Amino acid sequence: MIRVRLILLLAVQVLLVSACQPSVTLNEQEGHAFADQVEASVENSLQGLNDGDYARHSRNFDDDLKDQINEITFPQVREEILGRVGMYKSHSLIHVEDQNGFRTVVYDTRFERDDHVILRVLFSQNDAINHIAGMWFDSPALRGN
Repeated sequence: MIRVRLILLLAVQVLLVSACQPSVTLNEQEGHAFADQVEASVENSLQGLNDGDYARHSRNFDDDLKDQINEITFPQVREEILGRVGMYKSHSLIHVEDQNGFRTVVYDTRFERDDHVILRVLFSQNDAINHIAGMWFDSPALRGN
């Protein structure tokens, strides 16, 4: 549990630092083109979360994210998410934005017990392979509201 809180604290710190710089939302065509490029990575990660399959969940993570969510912490992270909102069902693109050298794809994600979990998947713009650099789930159920 302490490890999960540490990961969440690191995520908040990244978000606070990025809040200092304005984000730029990509136009619809450019946003959809990028989302199409990373679709398989995002879907694999979400299906791996469902299946409890760390290798699949983390297949496209960058090294820093693999250090934060590893085989030891994965079951706790999985339970924190799926224990509150149920199994992942589907996602649809909201928009794509650029901020501080990162590209964030924002989805409206449907789970068994919550039809509107906002998922933000972060990619470094300096990474031609488009490894996942961060992944945040947000809904009132996940915040304990």
